[in-house]
Amino acid sequence: MGEDKYTFINPYNFVPLVGEKHAVAEEKQNEELQSGVITYSLLTKTPLFIPDTSDVKVFQIDEEEHKSYEFFSYGESGVDGENEVKPVIPGSEIRGMLRSNFEILTNSCMSVVDSEKVINRRSCHVFKPGLIRKNENGTYDLLAAKDCIWRTLGEHSDTDERNWKKEYGKERRCYIQKGFEEGQKVYFSYNERKLERGECKPLATNVSRESGEVEGYMIKGEASPVPTDKPENEKHCCHIFTLEHAGSRISVNISIEVLEQCLAEYKKNKERVQDEYSYKEYGEQLKKFKAQKGSGYFPVYYSQVEQGHVMLSPASVTKEIYKHQMKNIIGGFGSCESEPLCPACSLFGMVSETKAVSSRIRMSDLTCKSDEWFDGKPITLPELSSPKVGNVEFYLKRPEDAIFWTYDYYINSNGEVQAWDTPIINGRKFYWHQPEMKLPVHVKQNGRNMTIHPVKKDILFQGKLYFDHITKTELAQLLWLLNCGEKGEMGSKLHAYKLGAGKPLGLGSVALNVDEVKIREVVKGEGRISLKEEPLKNKGQDLWSDACFDEEIQEKVLPMFRKMSKFELLEGKKVSYPMTVSQMEKSDAVEEGFEWFTENHYYYDSRRNMEIGMGTDRKQMRFREYMEAMEPELKAVTGNAAVGREGECVCVWVAKYRLNGARIQELKDLLDTPMYIEQKTGDWIQTSDVAVLAEQYQVLALPSGTRDFMIREAKEHFERVYMATKSAGSRYDDGWTEC
Repeated sequence: MGEDKYTFINPYNFVPLVGEKHAVAEEKQNEELQSGVITYSLLTKTPLFIPDTSDVKVFQIDEEEHKSYEFFSYGESGVDGENEVKPVIPGSEIRGMLRSNFEILTNSCMSVVDSEKVINRRSCHVFKPGLIRKNENGTYDLLAAKDCIWRTLGEHSDTDERNWKKEYGKERRCYIQKGFEEGQKVYFSYNERKLERGECKPLATNVSRESGEVEGYMIKGEASPVPTDKPENEKHCCHIFTLEHAGSRISVNISIEVLEQCLAEYKKNKERVQDEYSYKEYGEQLKKFKAQKGSGYFPVYYSQVEQGHVMLSPASVTKEIYKHQMKNIIGGFGSCESEPLCPACSLFGMVSETKAVSSRIRMSDLTCKSDEWFDGKPITLPELSSPKVGNVEFYLKRPEDAIFWTYDYYINSNGEVQAWDTPIINGRKFYWHQPEMKLPVHVKQNGRNMTIHPVKKDILFQGKLYFDHITKTELAQLLWLLNCGEKGEMGSKLHAYKLGAGKPLGLGSVALNVDEVKIREVVKGEGRISLKEEPLKNKGQDLWSDACFDEEIQEKVLPMFRKMSKFELLEGKKVSYPMTVSQMEKSDAVEEGFEWFTENHYYYDSRRNMEIGMGTDRKQMRFREYMEAMEPELKAVTGNAAVGREGECVCVWVAKYRLNGARIQELKDLLDTPMYIEQKTGDWIQTSDVAVLAEQYQVLALPSGTRDFMIREAKEHFERVYMATKSAGSRYDDGWTEC
């Protein structure tokens, strides 16, 4: 397949953290202090948008929940002739942009990172049944339990169904039981079962609140996320956990907080999509269990990553709540709480629970200096999601020899689970410039995206930065920042920053240039005090250079900063959110970035030496590609059993058509994967020789683990091929078969 056609560069990347967070040196605090004002210009290199949030329904939109915004200004919003008012860039917007870049340049703290955020990720790993035991001293232990299924005639029924059929899964929601509470102690008859393929979960019958053969604790759970065509795999029964036939102690003195965090994340997700929170009762009963006096038990699903590290959840297929949270991952780069302050907090100010430092700079709004600033009608942006720190193949540095990794553990090339000491983040997030960006067209309006009226490129704005009692070093660093590290005029600028909305789409690239620097002095004389402003010669360019930063910054940070901010770095490259092959030719592909992440995760069965559709153990999880900090192109994950499908596949889908070599090559290009062909003997071979395929074999197959969307594309492709080959007299059979 053509490499340029199917590759992409993710819109964002990371600048690695260097060494330790810098603090303002005491000797620099004693430097001569200066006050004054810097006048600077801003030029839009791509369209720019800053929303005026005072009106969320500026334009006539049919979609009721869809929001529309005009560019920020101090007049009446409008897009027609005399109603237009000059756009304004608020000082607060430019201040945030400058601070984030200043933090990189000075190795300061990561002030905008939510260090308290609970990091979690959906996992294929099937958690095991367990019972939390509350001890008399208030501590908790975790015991392994036996999971028993209770099948009834349906909702709110306690009558056993003894003739269960697979199709009951869709119509019998036995887990809905108002007569029993989550975690309630019950008694029941224990019934072992054995199937030809091995053991399966025992059945619970004769369930009672009062007495019975075996004691257990009920866990009802929630419905399956989405219905399937296999009802037997859907959620339909209550579960009862018992210590009978189990009962070994897994962990001593566990923390219930892990389970509470998991419940909180489930609740947050449901609230985000305005759906009913199914674990409300489970959470309420957990609170009662914690508050009760004396000992007791409560049902839970658990997974032990290593000795002493246990994950807890109300569901067996669930989210992993990681013990490594952002606060301890970024370590000393967390927001400043007290002295000594980092250079950014010292200059821009900070507020913590124990300390507050006022800013020594103030930004004016930037006013538009161009005569025509809008180009065309308003546009609708594709839906843009919030940061997903759970996408670890982008946000975390890949551990050496790892083929899959999370915030708590990684899988090495031998398929072994290894616990992290401390994971390493890729760094500070930034967005690449897109010099050839095009505004989106034909985007469907809904309640999750917005319509905007951006300022076009090559529009000039001007503003002022007032500084008060800053050192000469700080002034030099500000001038470096406000000149994008380049001396000369605006027209010669090769570097830019990102500002405003739509950064992933290429909006918001802006260049800066200092126009004038004035130093303000207090003059005393003749019985009065006055202010005197003196402009610096040559716009202050003699005051700053790379030498205003220390050697570590010059050697390690500035080269990365210049690469990050180089406007034409990715000229000729396709920059977009991750897309699968099938999305490449669709205009709305950016709205479905999750599909790429789904495709990038796969599951490997080492016993059968093959890729499988869905795993059940974290040891089976693999990544195909990952992001390396400051490298635009993604990297292939290398290592044992992580190469992809090659040498690990068998047939799943067979197209019964005889194709010529050119048609086979078309499919090979479509899938970008080795072809697997069935011989008359039934054996499987792999070959890339198109001529051999065309001459010797009549059956063409796709490899095991081929995703559904690729199978659909292959089928559609073969249907087109079929019509052509049929008219040419080729041998064919109608239909598809699955091996």
